[in-house]
Amino acid sequence: MSLQLVIRPDAEDELTAAHDWYESQQAGVGDDFLRAADAVFVRITAQPELYAAGYRGARQAPIHRFPYVVVYRIVGTTIDVFAVVHTKPAPTVVAGSPLTRRPALQSQPVAGPRPAPITGVAAGSNQLFYESVTCFRGSTPLRRKQ
Repeated sequence: MSLQLVIRPDAEDELTAAHDWYESQQAGVGDDFLRAADAVFVRITAQPELYAAGYRGARQAPIHRFPYVVVYRIVGTTIDVFAVVHTKPAPTVVAGSPLTRRPALQSQPVAGPRPAPITGVAAGSNQLFYESVTCFRGSTPLRRKQ
């Protein structure tokens, strides 16, 4: 069964912007970028589950030679490409994309005391986990169940 590739307008705009920027830096590099992106589209069409599913089923396929990833989801019988993201600067969530829950938040230091370390039988050598993990979107510390 072959899945249909659907590229959203926002992703097309990001591809065009990246192409234009690379062409302004050196003639021909923008075309190389589009060929590399096309190779990714062929790859994810042939093997859509090649890359691991992350948050809300989003998958990231890297574009060879360029610091970009194609972000897509498998929805029914289609491959929905909804973003092409530059990976070097701090990437922002595309407004209106399926991953958007709210505007990007600035990282804030965690207030309050640090949680106590995990002790007892569950803290054995096989349990090499952090004492606590701070959510990247807020200041709620997560604790491992014992």
